[in-house]
Amino acid sequence: MKPVIIAAFFAEILSVSAQTLASFPYTLCTSTGCAVQNTYITPVMPNGSLSNVTTSGNSLTMGSNRLYLVNAAKTAYEPIYLKNRKLTFTIDVSQVPCGMNAAMYFTAMSLNSEIGYGYCDGQTTCNEFDVTEANIGGQQVTAHPCPLASQSNTQGTCSSWGCGVNDMSSSSIGPKYTSGIDLTKPYVVTTTFETNDGTDTGTLSSVVQTFTQGSTVVNIGTITESTCTALPTAQYGGGFSAMSAGLDEGMVFILSLWGTANSGDMNWLDGGSSTTKCSTLSGQTQVATFSAFTLAPISGTQTTATTATTTTITTPSTTTTTTTTTTTTTTAKTTSTTTKPSSSTSTSTTTAKTTTTTGSSCAIKWGQCGGIGWTGATCCTLSTCTVGNPYYSQCL
Repeated sequence: MKPVIIAAFFAEILSVSAQTLASFPYTLCTSTGCAVQNTYITPVMPNGSLSNVTTSGNSLTMGSNRLYLVNAAKTAYEPIYLKNRKLTFTIDVSQVPCGMNAAMYFTAMSLNSEIGYGYCDGQTTCNEFDVTEANIGGQQVTAHPCPLASQSNTQGTCSSWGCGVNDMSSSSIGPKYTSGIDLTKPYVVTTTFETNDGTDTGTLSSVVQTFTQGSTVVNIGTITESTCTALPTAQYGGGFSAMSAGLDEGMVFILSLWGTANSGDMNWLDGGSSTTKCSTLSGQTQVATFSAFTLAPISGTQTTATTATTTTITTPSTTTTTTTTTTTTTTAKTTSTTTKPSSSTSTSTTTAKTTTTTGSSCAIKWGQCGGIGWTGATCCTLSTCTVGNPYYSQCL
């Protein structure tokens, strides 16, 4: 969905005591299948507002704000357990200029805090994992470990710098890029939280992230304990051992958009407004769109969405490793070509030629075109039906 505020997309805003809530579901998968969780978002209290937030189904567009995920009963924050899981969602930062930060992250806020209150992060007092901090000029995935005594009550110093991967120098990601991820369009972020023994109770061992747009896949990189030990001692924060303990507690899901356009406030993220990526666009509306969040086991039996009207054929030019995957309607041969990373970035790109069935009954660009339980159009007009997760495919 384009990051444009349209009146038809305004969600019903519910007032429950002092709470301000709007419906924002996500999909939770287990080894036996997937189910939509009828959760809500709420702003920071006591003076928070949803006046610059719009939702439609599992899609949310926001201006400058910070939002927390609340459980279906509207009684507490929704606890999210990330170990041995794969998190996928779609993000659109085309309207987020350099100097601003569209973030999707988790912190070890107390799950018992009053809704809208209790914030903490890795800058001060609790474990934080930034799945993405992004704008048109750069993206970053970062762990901010804290030596834990208990949730939101730390001993020692948190890693305010964090250990992660930044892709601002990547030649595979940028606005209007024709070979790679084009940041003027939505893309899918996939992050896996791997453990040492492949179980939910194991110790966090690595975090791997990729971006997908249509048939193009870019490997952003991998964070491990060695990424954290490379930091100065004062910034170590306990490394992956501390982060793993934080994840065991259950994390709070947060979306935010903050900063000042083209101010230089996010030079660490995007390199500054004078860079080519930052100066490509102008007049952005300073909103970010997030959609189709799905949390699933890394391995095991999972339900797979189908796209009956889309055929994907990959024609590789260089082959280093090859795998073949097949669904009931789509067969794709994927070739990964690794490029030399810039700075701390590790990227690889997969490309494919796509043929799309179109027609008057097809969904328009940005519309939904498939997913479990979807009964609407399954083809796209002048765009490609792309699987975001088992419950949501979108015309991109």
